[in-house]
Amino acid sequence: MGSFIDLISRELTVLLIAMLPAVELRGAVPIGVALGMPLGEAFLISYLGSLLPVVPLVLLIRPFIKAAMRSPYWYRLGRWLQKYSLRRSQRVRRYGALGLFIIVAIPLPGTGVWTGSMIAGLFGLPLRMALTSIAAGNLVAGLIVTFLTHQLG
Repeated sequence: MGSFIDLISRELTVLLIAMLPAVELRGAVPIGVALGMPLGEAFLISYLGSLLPVVPLVLLIRPFIKAAMRSPYWYRLGRWLQKYSLRRSQRVRRYGALGLFIIVAIPLPGTGVWTGSMIAGLFGLPLRMALTSIAAGNLVAGLIVTFLTHQLG
C-alpha cells in the first residue's frame, strides 16, 4: 500500500496542508518544494489553500463560540478560542484593518490566517474588509516564507 501522498496529488496535498491551522502556507510552501513542486507553484497553491478557511471562520466563529460556551462539554474549547483570539487582538483594536493585516503578515507562531479570521469574526468586522486585510497579510507572509524557502533550497 502506498503512502498518503501517493494516493492524492502533491498539489492537493499542499492545498490541504495550507488549510490547516498553525501550519497554513508557512508550512505548505516548504512542503510543496520538498515534494518536488516548483517554488512559484508551491507558493500559489499554498496561498490559495490558506485562504479557503477565511470566510467560514469569519462568519461562523462567533456563533460557534456562543454555542460551545452554552454546552458543558464544549465550554472549555469555546472559552479557549475566545481567549486565544482576543489575546492577540490588540493591534486590531488599535489599528483596525491595518492591525489585522499585521497580525496575518508576520510569519510567527500565534499569527496567521486562522488567528486573523477568528479575531475578525469575534470583532464583527465586515467580511470584505476582513478578507482584504487577511489576503494582503497572507500574501506578505507567503512572500517572506517563499523567499526563505528559496534561500535554504
